Amino acid sequence: MTNKIRKQIDTELSDMNLSSEVIHNIKKGKKSIRTKNYALVLPIILVCVISFSTVYAVSQIFTMKVNHKEIPQLDSMSIIKVNDIEDAQIKDGIISKEYNDMQELENELGVKFLSSKLENNHYHLIKYTKIGKGYNCIDIGAYIVGDLTNLVYQEEYSYYSWDSGIEYQTPIDLKIEIISDNSQQPFDTEYLGTFHYLNTFISKDGYTINLLESKSLGKNQICAIFVANGIRYTLTGHVEASTMIEIVNSMK
Repeated sequence: MTNKIRKQIDTELSDMNLSSEVIHNIKKGKKSIRTKNYALVLPIILVCVISFSTVYAVSQIFTMKVNHKEIPQLDSMSIIKVNDIEDAQIKDGIISKEYNDMQELENELGVKFLSSKLENNHYHLIKYTKIGKGYNCIDIGAYIVGDLTNLVYQEEYSYYSWDSGIEYQTPIDLKIEIISDNSQQPFDTEYLGTFHYLNTFISKDGYTINLLESKSLGKNQICAIFVANGIRYTLTGHVEASTMIEIVNSMK
């Protein structure tokens, strides 16, 4: 498994590059997110927060595309106040900090996350990042592990190895995005490569959900993206679409 992980990561990383436009946008606090279909064991792209803190009336529209084609818009994101993080790392103007406890992150940010009753992994890989004045992102690896077995943390890769279950082929990763300053410029999110748009549906709590699908290593990968109370969430994993819908409906 370890050699397989190393080979797959080396292959995928060799294909990664940032355009000059993306680099310029990051320096200016404007984020243009382009998501490729990465291997099962890579650290998560991708999910973020529901807040008891101030939600401003100002809303922003952020377009979403799959291979250059725009898909239905989600609910608007709002400007949400968050606390500054203590003891964070600052490099090239980017603020970051890692956690393995959700409660600690909630307390520092001053927000409350949506959570799922299906959450069953006691060790989370949580990274908070802030770019520019107002783009806040939280990436949570292995948020839900379902019926996976033999889950072992691999220190070298900062992620897990596992044996696939019947329903789950990989863990479900979560990405949360918050806009905390009204000077943050709108950004586009584009999914490239083997991703394609499946459909849009309304969750039990009334959120508009976009479902995307891709195939990696012969398995289906599903992404569910939605905005709840002004904050955008992205769930990603190799499960059936029906299982992902169940996960979305469990987020409270």
